[in-house]
Amino acid sequence: MTIHAAKGLEFPIVALMGMQVNAAGPKAASITKEEHGKAVISVKLGSSKLGLSTIDYVERADEEKESEAAELVRLAYVAATRAREHLIVSVHRSARDKSSLAAKIAELDESAGQSEIFDIGQASGLDIDVDATRHSDPVPTVSLDDVTPSQLADHSMFSQPKPEDNMESTEHNTSRRGRGGTKFGSAVHAVLQDVNFDDPTNLDDLVRSSAEAHQVVGDEEEIANSVRNTLASPRIAMATTQHSWREVWVAAEISEGMEIEGSIDLIIQNDDDTVTIVDYKTDQVEGEILQERAKGYEPQLAGYALALEKLDMKVREAVLVFATGGANNTAVEYCVQDLEAAKTDVMRDIRTQYC
Repeated sequence: MTIHAAKGLEFPIVALMGMQVNAAGPKAASITKEEHGKAVISVKLGSSKLGLSTIDYVERADEEKESEAAELVRLAYVAATRAREHLIVSVHRSARDKSSLAAKIAELDESAGQSEIFDIGQASGLDIDVDATRHSDPVPTVSLDDVTPSQLADHSMFSQPKPEDNMESTEHNTSRRGRGGTKFGSAVHAVLQDVNFDDPTNLDDLVRSSAEAHQVVGDEEEIANSVRNTLASPRIAMATTQHSWREVWVAAEISEGMEIEGSIDLIIQNDDDTVTIVDYKTDQVEGEILQERAKGYEPQLAGYALALEKLDMKVREAVLVFATGGANNTAVEYCVQDLEAAKTDVMRDIRTQYC
């Protein structure tokens, strides 16, 4: 469950994770705000090295980053206060992380000593179904380097770096609703995150709220069409709320000292207890270009599959759903034809480039 969806609710036990997120600052080339009843626009052209920006852009960008950092703290407070009896906080993070909430919480705890390591052996009194034979030994603290599945995608297929929902920074940021790299992509992802697969009658309300939240008011029709196209795609049409999980954050050590971590848009449980991985795409492409783009995304899906299989989940297939690009502007599904080969290639690349 996302933090936003948990607002107003309480639970006996809450596990708080994804705290390794850092405030990323603005991704767009422009920052728009309202001050004293007037619109204020700051603009940057090209990379920061070119120095082509309005005189106040750097200051405004710093303010945006500080604002996002403050929002992460507020979200963490909301999440923590959902717990009535027990709060479990994961301070999982990479070895080089010194500034995320996870790092700061761990640093504060080391000095204050107010928390205690969770002992799975004590879980019997919490009415939790656990396999004590698998988890009885204490887990040592280790430092790992990490890679997100989005980093594994072939970025050379883009004329500009990291368009749409192929953003590494958004994959780490599990607290953000809709992790697309553009405002439009984020709006579409956010609606797909919340819409009821079994009864999407509130779709229009979700679209309006998402368009406002992601500052794309006026694009409601395009957002709704992309969402409806996606919901009508064969595999999504077969998914139910009961047998699927959305925005699933996963992390697993897939090679010594190296882990994959990120969020999966949708996991569907199949009748044979295997799962299907689904990743939504809002790239505006079609035909041969769509096929080439999908091929470049295959390592990303293979990375998700590697992480899930390390967590004892058998992956039957990995599928991209492009919201547009098909006949009459319908959705297109792309299934990785040889997932085993894709996983092998990803493991080779990880050992070569990241280990």
